[in-house]
Amino acid sequence: MSKKILLIIALVAIAVFALFTFRPAYKSVDPRPVVRIGLTLPLTGNLAQTAQVAKAALLMAQSEIPEDSKFRYELVIEDDQSEARKVALNINRLTSVRRVDALLSMFASAATIGAPIAERGKIPNISCTWGAEFYKQYEYSFNHWPRPDTQAKAFFELLKDNSVKSIAVVVVNWATAKEVMDSVEKYAETYGVAITSINWINSGAADFRIEIERIRRQNPDAVMLMAFDPEMTIFVRQAHAAGLRTRYVSIDQFLGMQDKQALDGAVFIMANPGDGNFEANLAKRTNIPNDSCAANLYDAFKLLVSVYESYDRKLTGTEVKERLYQIRDFQSALGVRISVDEDGIIDSPPVRARIENGQVIRK
Repeated sequence: MSKKILLIIALVAIAVFALFTFRPAYKSVDPRPVVRIGLTLPLTGNLAQTAQVAKAALLMAQSEIPEDSKFRYELVIEDDQSEARKVALNINRLTSVRRVDALLSMFASAATIGAPIAERGKIPNISCTWGAEFYKQYEYSFNHWPRPDTQAKAFFELLKDNSVKSIAVVVVNWATAKEVMDSVEKYAETYGVAITSINWINSGAADFRIEIERIRRQNPDAVMLMAFDPEMTIFVRQAHAAGLRTRYVSIDQFLGMQDKQALDGAVFIMANPGDGNFEANLAKRTNIPNDSCAANLYDAFKLLVSVYESYDRKLTGTEVKERLYQIRDFQSALGVRISVDEDGIIDSPPVRARIENGQVIRK
């Protein structure tokens, strides 16, 4: 046999050896149908810290799905920077381009923009924000948050126990906040608490001297502050500089404030942020303190998974919606059992808290 033939045989042998030795390892294709759950979060911008914690909670919920689940669950998350225009763009992209099977949303802008889009597309949509009345007009939208009446009653019980008989209100100008304020005004009369003024502020505002001077002249027992950072921190600093020494109270909002030292002595009620087990597990995933909506969105993801896993075939959006309304006594991350009522609201009892040395202490 000639040297040339031997060389060819050797080269072929080397090529075959290399092909089978160094070829990439291909994973088998997962045959399970995919369920895509989409949401838009303010991952950057003023509410980034709250959104990052919510994202960590959702990824934790996703990681806890059993390996033998009937479906693969994909999270599709878009950043909206807390801008309404980007919220709308993201939700339209999620529903029309990414073709998600369900939506989750956090806070008022995503909830109010997402609800009509979800309704048209027959896509289940679970929110985490103030309000309940809004959801009556949308069959496919749900809200995992205490009802405004539930919050207002708990709030005035807190004021009664702290001998607060008059409040001035500073509140962000959101539609869902207005619904909470309707309940606050209703129960203020029932509990005999005077509201000296209601001061509506816009997101992005930075000068509150007029509101502060009005409140200083009224001299209420407390200021009810329902806003977000940075507006909330700016207001408190300007109030302190102006000599306003009134104590602060709130529904929900102090949990996410970064400079809590300025609020020492404040008392408030808030939607349950999760039980000890949830918070301990979440702390293993992020060094950002637990915040509003993290436990609620964790629950929302789990609720959707429980519905899909109860059937051998992938349900339509309408079928998922119908089964969400049937959920009763679901064990939640709040440490209580939750149910979905006829309006799509997942009500739950708020918890009391106070701020000491810049730390939120639950009562």
